[in-house]
Formats: sequence, structure tokens, C-alpha cells
Amino acid sequence: MMKRIGELKAENARLKEKSECQAQAIDAFDKKLREAEAEVARLKTENSGLRAGIESLERVDNKVIARLKEENEQLFFASQGSVKYVDHQMALARQATEHHKEMDRLKAEVERLTKAGDAMASIIKYEPGVNTFDPVPDVVKRWHAAKEGKQP
Repeated sequence: MMKRIGELKAENARLKEKSECQAQAIDAFDKKLREAEAEVARLKTENSGLRAGIESLERVDNKVIARLKEENEQLFFASQGSVKYVDHQMALARQATEHHKEMDRLKAEVERLTKAGDAMASIIKYEPGVNTFDPVPDVVKRWHAAKEGKQP
């Protein structure tokens, strides 16, 4: 009888240790998941802001181009070949170039953030046997929805 009690105590201790390990693993997973969700939310916000910036620059760029065309015609007839006309056109061209550079930079930033979000979504893994729920697909689904401009 004492032998059986000893065996049961040993089994109980082993199961308790295993349960504690699993609880720690679940806590660690939950922490990683919360961090990933927070990063996805931050990236969605940043991505949204960058997209708005690109759209704004595209509108400004189109307005600048239309204004440049109009000013080009007016200045051509008003000052045919003068240095002042050339200087003005160069300034407008530089301004348009700067707008294009900024738009390219913002597009690259959106691409970088999208790739970072994709990379993060691809490394989030569900660990069978560690927890009995599966929140990861929801995080990944929300990331893909955010990339398409859909907010949850």
C-alpha cells in the first residue's frame, strides 16, 4: 500500500511539473501573440497613414502638373526665351521631381511595411498540444484584410 502511495505521489509530482511547463508555454505563446497583434495594429495604422500620404501626393502631383502646363504656356508666350522663364521652369521641374521622389519613397515604405507584416504573419505558428485554441488564423486573416484596406 505504501509503495502504491509513493508511486501515486511521484506520478502526481510529474504531472504537476508537466502542467506547470505547459502553463508557462501557453503564457509565453499568449505574450508573443499579443505582441504580434500589437505590431500588426501598429503596422496597419502606419500603412494607412502612408497610403493616405501617397494619395495626397498623387493629387498634389496632378495639380502641379496641370499648373505647370498652364504656366508653361503662359510663360512661353510672355517671355519667349528669357532667363527668367528658364529659371522658373527649372524650379517647377525640381518641384515636380521632389514630389515624385517623395511618392517613390512612400511607395517603398508601404512595400517594406507590407513585407514586414507578411513576414510576421508567416512566422506565427500554432503549436499543437500546447494550447487548445487556435487564435493565430484570426490574426493572420486580420493582417490580410488590413493589406487589402479593410479594417476589422
